[in-house]
Amino acid sequence: MFQHPELSRAATRASGVSRVSRVSRILSRRRTRERERIPFTPLPLSNLDEGIVGWESQDDPAMPLNFTQRKKWLIIGLLSAITLLTPFASSILAPGISSLNREFGNTNSIVGTMTVSVYLLGYVIGPLFLAPLSELYGRQPVLGAANVFFCLWQIGCALAPSIESLIVFRFLAGIGGAGCLVSEPSLPPTPDCALEFGCECESSQG
Repeated sequence: MFQHPELSRAATRASGVSRVSRVSRILSRRRTRERERIPFTPLPLSNLDEGIVGWESQDDPAMPLNFTQRKKWLIIGLLSAITLLTPFASSILAPGISSLNREFGNTNSIVGTMTVSVYLLGYVIGPLFLAPLSELYGRQPVLGAANVFFCLWQIGCALAPSIESLIVFRFLAGIGGAGCLVSEPSLPPTPDCALEFGCECESSQG
């Protein structure tokens, strides 16, 4: 069907104006949301005479809300990675049970499946110890120690001389793997904390 060139150009200009209008509306809504953001609650400052232990100033660099965006995202990425890795380690052994039984000469299917399920037992028992320790010593040291504990016993699993020792090492690795589940989500999000991605960072700093 023949269309007049002027009509075609007019339709093209109208389409371009429509796209620009949509983009401007999106940007306008974004600016409105930024203006309506909940203001930060002032940080509690240290006043030892009154028995208040807080931060040195509102701009204290040790406060997670004052971290740079790059550092906040880096910490969140690392915490997310270890939170993905430790549950992944619970079931990664399942496809290799038959090979494991052949290597260790195991003929008992219950013992073979114990190498997988015992990790979850450690996952359940670990928080009973790690949660109180994180309240006493802070999130960061407990999370760091649990991660090291997890990695060391994973190496032990790789070098296990028998299926019995593998079961014990998997149990201990599960205890260490529970550290990320205990320490990372331990602080409830607040509006200003969530807006600036500081909640996870604060959890890791203790």
